[in-house]
Amino acid sequence: PIPSDDDVGSCSEHYPLEDMVQGPSLSKLDKTLIESWTAANNTGGVFNYGVDNVPTKILPGKYGIVVQLNKDRATMRRKPAPFQHVQEPFSDNHFNFSKIPHSELLLDITIHRSNSPDAPALEGSLIVNTAPICPTHCLLLPSPARHCPQLLDQDGLHFALSTVFLSASRSFRVGLNSLCALASVNHYHYHAYYLQQRLYLETADVVQVSGPCYTFADYFAPGFVFQIRSHSLPRD
Repeated sequence: PIPSDDDVGSCSEHYPLEDMVQGPSLSKLDKTLIESWTAANNTGGVFNYGVDNVPTKILPGKYGIVVQLNKDRATMRRKPAPFQHVQEPFSDNHFNFSKIPHSELLLDITIHRSNSPDAPALEGSLIVNTAPICPTHCLLLPSPARHCPQLLDQDGLHFALSTVFLSASRSFRVGLNSLCALASVNHYHYHAYYLQQRLYLETADVVQVSGPCYTFADYFAPGFVFQIRSHSLPRD
């Protein structure tokens, strides 16, 4: 059956930010991110539009796909550069995150990979996404001063996963899209946000390929699955 209008909610209308961040308690990262994002939102002029009342619903069916109607993001988001390839060199002539004003910086993060003083720390930042999909939507930048292009690499993935483990909330999500897959900036970044709705992918059945690598047993899009625990991340 098609959901009625009563099944349509808002990504923020009924849920204060603290309620969206599900978990027994908030970590230092959760508290700082919420406070910084809220302060930026209250400042005015930081975001291209507001996301206080974005219609959100869960589609019927076993996959329970979460959909939103965010017309402002479709019309007021930065237009992607005309990328021709998934792998393109970083160019300082195009927009990149070294050019953002300080008002868009939410917090800096340092990840210490081991107790050895010789092991370099992983450093990065969380900045606002000026065209958000929901409250708290921000961008996670691994080592932004290195001016790396939008390509997944080991250090960046380690930094992103370590940031996830700094959160005490099950609703904290991190994801990456590449050039030619709707990424609008060729400067290494991940998307991060809190999403209250549970996703089918979080409990989907999988089939083991080899070792810790799995694939989905039943999903409309193919993908690899890895189950990661904080102690399994490389320390050097």
